[in-house]
Amino acid sequence: MLATKMILACALVAVALGDGRGVSSPRPSKPVNAGKAQANQASNEATPAAAVMKAAAGTLHSGPGRTAADDAAACVIGDVHFHFLANNKIDYVAPSTFYQSYEFVFNVCRDLVWSEGECAKGSSVCERLLHTHTATDVYGNQSTQTSGTNDVGRYFEYAGGACLFGTGQKMTSRVYLACDEKQAAEVIYESFYDCAVHIKLSDPRVCQNFICIEGACKGAVEGGVPKEQCEKLCAPEPPKPMFACKAGKCVRATGTEKGVPLDVCQKGCRAEV
Repeated sequence: MLATKMILACALVAVALGDGRGVSSPRPSKPVNAGKAQANQASNEATPAAAVMKAAAGTLHSGPGRTAADDAAACVIGDVHFHFLANNKIDYVAPSTFYQSYEFVFNVCRDLVWSEGECAKGSSVCERLLHTHTATDVYGNQSTQTSGTNDVGRYFEYAGGACLFGTGQKMTSRVYLACDEKQAAEVIYESFYDCAVHIKLSDPRVCQNFICIEGACKGAVEGGVPKEQCEKLCAPEPPKPMFACKAGKCVRATGTEKGVPLDVCQKGCRAEV
């Protein structure tokens, strides 16, 4: 039933979009298993980071009496909370790097704000057509969220619907969290035949350390200090008080009075004889 559904869906997409998967990267219908190894090789070659991403094994956080599932439910990776990344107004979007007519819509620590067709309520990572926003695949459900770290960084991981390639395999996704001055989302690993996608979500709020740049604390990708310490170091010095000579004494200048630094005032301030 599912295979029939996918064949019909692909046929409709082909009619609507011509090649259906972008000018340079047409994608065959999912029920076709022949040539899987060659297709995977082509997909991996088209994504330079794929080999690194696939080889980076995750280490789930499971502190004393706490599992990765507990952390994920609390939107925590290790001891760091990421509740602020849950966007209740609009989802994050990352264009597909391999198929020009597709994009991935996702959220963190909550289900999608948007929903359509297969991407029903409860989905956290979905693939959809770029222009029509027609849902095509569920790469992750919120209820499956786990958390972990590896050489690439901290991430939340999800499992979605059944993958039509392989036996008992599910579609999977990871959202890696990265420190950056600007918010951005990009696909860093994508394999149609492995039914997997990895997305990097960059956000200044992810930064744990900060550096002072032009009088403002900004997230430090490397080095830096905690935000409170940065704010103290980066805070502008308060203006030095200015003084005026009155009756042989230096008093703080007020209002529109033109004052001078205290040491200058003391040198020239004399009582009138």
